[in-house]
Amino acid sequence: MYASSAPVYGALESVPIDELNPKQPTSPYGLEKHTTDEYCRLYHEFYGVETIALRKFYVYGSRHRTISNFCVSILSDRKSLSIG
Repeated sequence: MYASSAPVYGALESVPIDELNPKQPTSPYGLEKHTTDEYCRLYHEFYGVETIALRKFYVYGSRHRTISNFCVSILSDRKSLSIG
């Protein structure tokens, strides 16, 4: 499991976006996240290693409990996580 990030998409011209949007990082941070996304893909392709990249937006701040909900889900061994 890898924590990716929105900067892999670079400067957004419109929102919302989805995974089909081109990845065009415009910062060293975004480039690093994009590169690691590709390493995950390649490790799966070449070695069969199962990987998942979570690319969450706005996970901090008031009314955004994504991180804490995710941790509770992992600790309680739930198979799915619903965020709403």
